[in-house]
Amino acid sequence: MSTGAGTAVHVNDWWLVPVVLFGDPAPDAEARAQICSALARHLAETVTDGMARPDHGHLYTGPPEAQKPTKGATPPVASLSFGSDDGGRDPLAPMHLLMRRLSEYTANHLLLGVFRALDDAERARREYLRAVVHGPSDPWAKQAYHEVSDDDVAILSSLAQLDQAEPRDRVFVISSYAEGFGQVVRSFEAIAGSEAAASEHAASLEAEDDGEFPGYVEVDEILVGELSLDPRGHHRS
Repeated sequence: MSTGAGTAVHVNDWWLVPVVLFGDPAPDAEARAQICSALARHLAETVTDGMARPDHGHLYTGPPEAQKPTKGATPPVASLSFGSDDGGRDPLAPMHLLMRRLSEYTANHLLLGVFRALDDAERARREYLRAVVHGPSDPWAKQAYHEVSDDDVAILSSLAQLDQAEPRDRVFVISSYAEGFGQVVRSFEAIAGSEAAASEHAASLEAEDDGEFPGYVEVDEILVGELSLDPRGHHRS
């Protein structure tokens, strides 16, 4: 008997399209992602009210209820969400950070997303490569002293995990920056489950700074499971 899998396609913050995909057996998470990605692109391409195109938005891989529109927000662009029905996943397992390395002479490395499961991070990496690196308008196609390659988009799975006693929809990514010789080097230091833990770790990193090069620490709060296709990645407003 054919069974259904519920999901939702976000075309923007105001347009959420409920979808039920049927199959025997029901389509798995990756199949739903592929189907809904194509549907999101089709829907966004048919809209004529000025919404941005989906290849400049976000791919969300967490539960639909975790991503809610923000009143008064600027319409981002197409995003895709689907429910997580992987009961075997440990919600407290170390999370995986997806980044894009950029030439330190051009810009800071990009924070693309944080994911609970490695397969979600790998799927997001493939989508970023398809939509941006191999897309028609990669904003970082030309960089100083650096030739772009697929290896620039990397998954970090061994970062320090702070205050992860309970699974949360949002996490805080701590990054350190060092400036010198015309470069700004960004290093991803840790993923924290609370703002307090992130602030404490940031303060300890700043205290350890030896002052050899000008440096600082920043904390970015992001939604778990969201791939950013923004040219700046996830970033502080």
